[in-house]
Amino acid sequence: MLRRCICAENRKLHASPIWLMFLILPIISAGYGTFNYLQNLEILTDGWYSLWTQHTLFYSMLFFPAMVSAYAAYLWRLEHMGHNWNLIMAVPVRPFDLFLAKFLVVVKLMCFTQVFVYILYLVCGRLFAGFTDWPPVSTLFFMLRGVLGGLAVAAAQLVLAMLIRSFAVPIFLGLVGGIMGMLLGSKGFSLLWPYCLMQQGMNANRSEDMLAAAMGKGGQAAGVPPVFLHQSMPRLDLYGTVDAAVCCLDSLNYLTDPKDVQRTFRRLHLFVAPGGALVFDVNTAAKLAALDGQVFLDETEDTYCVWRTEYHRGLCTYYVDLFRRRKDGAWQRSTEVHRQRSYTVEQLTAWLTEAGFGDIRVYGDMRMRRPREDEQRVYISCIRK
Repeated sequence: MLRRCICAENRKLHASPIWLMFLILPIISAGYGTFNYLQNLEILTDGWYSLWTQHTLFYSMLFFPAMVSAYAAYLWRLEHMGHNWNLIMAVPVRPFDLFLAKFLVVVKLMCFTQVFVYILYLVCGRLFAGFTDWPPVSTLFFMLRGVLGGLAVAAAQLVLAMLIRSFAVPIFLGLVGGIMGMLLGSKGFSLLWPYCLMQQGMNANRSEDMLAAAMGKGGQAAGVPPVFLHQSMPRLDLYGTVDAAVCCLDSLNYLTDPKDVQRTFRRLHLFVAPGGALVFDVNTAAKLAALDGQVFLDETEDTYCVWRTEYHRGLCTYYVDLFRRRKDGAWQRSTEVHRQRSYTVEQLTAWLTEAGFGDIRVYGDMRMRRPREDEQRVYISCIRK
């Protein structure tokens, strides 16, 4: 019976208007992504990986959820007409078979969509971006992971389309889900919202792009290639224990909530093996306080950087304006805002002890000695009990 249900759902797709959407939206996404890539060659320097992020960023957050929503709504459209629900209840078809058939057909359409998107990616890369090689194999896995990430969206949209008679309302809710996914993803909750999973699976954001580039270079190293993960430090989750953990370049200062630092230490205690080491560095309060009101300039022939800082109640805010000269001679401006919180050695030592670390040692900036009062940076090492 399931097979007959699938055949019936496939017949609905014959000469369906959704094929027009199937063609237009990926082409718009590919055109926009290629244009954005070509306009930012000075920044997007990772070749195929950079082009992939530009092709898939808005597609995975907006177009793909909308298309999955339209697929689901269209498959339920006939059932909502007239008294067709009464007819369905009268035929010997299990509701589960009917729903599963629609789900499998939506998954098939998702696969077709992803393949079409990848073909456009190849064509744009070879014809417009001027690549002479072929994309990394990892992009194929990104495409597959996008389908896997879309399974939850497909199931959710099928339920909405089944319960709501309107054709447009479920599609609108799918768009809202994608927009909320952008907001929640920026807050680090991507794995908790189904509409974020496609973006995460396809490596469509900038952090994933950097990791993807590192992954491509790391695979060339001799021995066992490294594993790259994109996670929030307070929610660190590894596949097992490690012998040592290193956190460098004042990364902990970017955790502006003291509770997040404490959570990070607890997560590290969970994944560092007994007897293993933890080493990290932090910017001191003396350094961050001295930056208050300072303005730094850095200039080269093709770049101009202005760095302004503010310090208030332990929180240092960096405002960075970067100007880059493009190939056409025009200047392009980008802005970044960084925030760091200062923590005392006493605070960090107490939190490490509470988390279960011992043999805590504190060193000065690149010196094997105790830090001075005006030290700019301190290094801390400890052992997991």
